[in-house]
Amino acid sequence: MLTRIILGAAVLAGAALAQQNNNQQNNNQGNNNQANNQGNNQGNNQQGDATQLLANAIQSGSFLDGTDALGASDEQVASETSENNFINFCAGQTLTNGLQITTGSCNGIRKLCARPTFDIYG
Repeated sequence: MLTRIILGAAVLAGAALAQQNNNQQNNNQGNNNQANNQGNNQGNNQQGDATQLLANAIQSGSFLDGTDALGASDEQVASETSENNFINFCAGQTLTNGLQITTGSCNGIRKLCARPTFDIYG
């Protein structure tokens, strides 16, 4: 009888330890998932400040040099082309960074929205 009680207690203790280990593993996995989700959310929330070009910001007109465009003349000089909107245009050059640099600098930020033709004069 005493042997059965000791064996029963050992089995219960082993089961409790296994359950505790399982809970710890689940908690660790949950913490890892939470950390991964936070990282993904931070990345998704910072797209406006990201250092990569978003797919919906690529202007496919930059892929062509303009010489085959409607109305192009034989004297027209081909434009530079880019498949990433000239995102690295200023790489390796002195950046303007909001300053007035008299020796020359590069401003890679060109923001322009074309007004609709019916509102051209605002």
